Amino acid sequence: MKNLLKFVILVITILNSCLAQQYVTFLSGQVDTSIINKLGAISVVLEVYKESYSKIQGKLAQTFETGLNKNGSFSLRLTAQDVDAFSYGYISLSCKDSYRHISGEYVRYYMSELSPMEAGDSVHLNVNKTGQLFFTGKGAEKYNCMAEIYRYKIQTNEQMERKLFDKNDYHQIYQLESIKMDEEITGKIRILESYKTSIKPEIFQAMYYDAIATTLMPTFHPMSFHSDFVNAKYTIKEDSILLEQYLKKDYILEKSDHAKAQSAYFADLLFKLERLKFEVKARIKDPVKEYYEPGKINFKTLYQRLSSNYSGELRDKLITMAFLSLPKMELESRAFVARAEQDVKSPYYKKIIQNYAQQLNKAYPFALPDDQGVVHKLADYKGKLLIMDFWFTGCVWCGVLHSAMHPILERYKHNPNVVFFTVNVDKDENEWRKSLLDQAYSSPDYINLFTAGQGIKHPFPTEYGYNGFPQLLIIGKDGEVVSYNPPRPLHMEHGDIQQNKKTYKWTYNDASVLKNTSTQSFIKLIDDYLQNHLMNTFMSNVE
Repeated sequence: MKNLLKFVILVITILNSCLAQQYVTFLSGQVDTSIINKLGAISVVLEVYKESYSKIQGKLAQTFETGLNKNGSFSLRLTAQDVDAFSYGYISLSCKDSYRHISGEYVRYYMSELSPMEAGDSVHLNVNKTGQLFFTGKGAEKYNCMAEIYRYKIQTNEQMERKLFDKNDYHQIYQLESIKMDEEITGKIRILESYKTSIKPEIFQAMYYDAIATTLMPTFHPMSFHSDFVNAKYTIKEDSILLEQYLKKDYILEKSDHAKAQSAYFADLLFKLERLKFEVKARIKDPVKEYYEPGKINFKTLYQRLSSNYSGELRDKLITMAFLSLPKMELESRAFVARAEQDVKSPYYKKIIQNYAQQLNKAYPFALPDDQGVVHKLADYKGKLLIMDFWFTGCVWCGVLHSAMHPILERYKHNPNVVFFTVNVDKDENEWRKSLLDQAYSSPDYINLFTAGQGIKHPFPTEYGYNGFPQLLIIGKDGEVVSYNPPRPLHMEHGDIQQNKKTYKWTYNDASVLKNTSTQSFIKLIDDYLQNHLMNTFMSNVE
């Protein structure tokens, strides 16, 4: 009887081990050493996006990193908790100075090469000297399929478009773009169809919309960009009309909204359309420069449009994107967080909204070293208003912002309740220290902190989705986030600021900065907070 019991226990243990093994995900591979040497690559980084959320929301990724061997080989093992039944993965290289895209075929405008992942995949990746990705092993078909889709592009006749552009003939440009997009979408869907028998139907449908979105998103981004600079009859308006026409085509309407929500990029495309519609309706013509400026987005109207025009999981995803994709509207959007917690029904996106609300109430508990090696913690500054400037060496606009912050610093530096910090996201500590000596991005009046070599992957900047710099963060006296994207102090005109080519320092023009409406809004935000806090403290003491 005892022997039988031992045998049963052994069988159960083996079965459990086999079942667990089915859901372990392996990624191994080989990176050509010429790429490693050229970029100074140290390790391979895999970002996993559960629920296939957009790459534009980098802070929602779970990150895994493994070192590169001398011959370029690497290996990663992920557990069942790391990868859902269906997730998306993005592979990059961690280099000495920064993080680099591993592929030479980078998809433009925030659309990095995401690939569908399944729990249980066991994939070997080979990266050749041109940066192209080739996969083998269990589950490799969907990775290779997406790699082919990303590489597939129909080239435009740039010479002809340039002539039409010079003539302001945007109508003809849009016709050419429309033909090109039709051909490219057809080609990408043909590639996807060739893999259909080896990809699960649910994943296939999401990849179907990825194929469409990776064509349309890069096209509409630069066309709407023209509207800022060109005296043209079309641009923003034509953008929205053409995009809406595409989203009504049969090959887009025939799939489910669930598949659209699962797609890595399709919700971004719909979000772009809603923004374009708003920009067209509210656009204004500059009386001096005689071109149309995009209208400013009103968060309340945008939220209402997303709530009424979409439903289910797709609506929940778009509402979530409205909060996380529009940091410049952070102060305006705060009033809708509580409503979104009620409106959003999908558990995954409801949790994101709830976490977002918590992040606003409680700042990330940073603990970072300064240039003397002293570690500064958020808890050390209770009762202080913290103004934090994030930057990296070589960032032109970081230097410009530092110069524009000078009159702000002068205004508050003698106030014991206000503390100024800089937070550097360089990976090389020596580079950071050299920049501190140059004082192009900081000065001794700041407490200068370093992300300890983790760069932009440090949890402090990723907490607020910071993947471009400079950034400003204001933390209140009780550790709450006053704003993670406040109005940014600027010079009135570009001619008001000059850079010393030897020291890389920018000149200060305090009068110009203080005239700028964005600077004035920044100062008002700080003054209002200090005044309200002092009033609250006074009332508490009276009680």
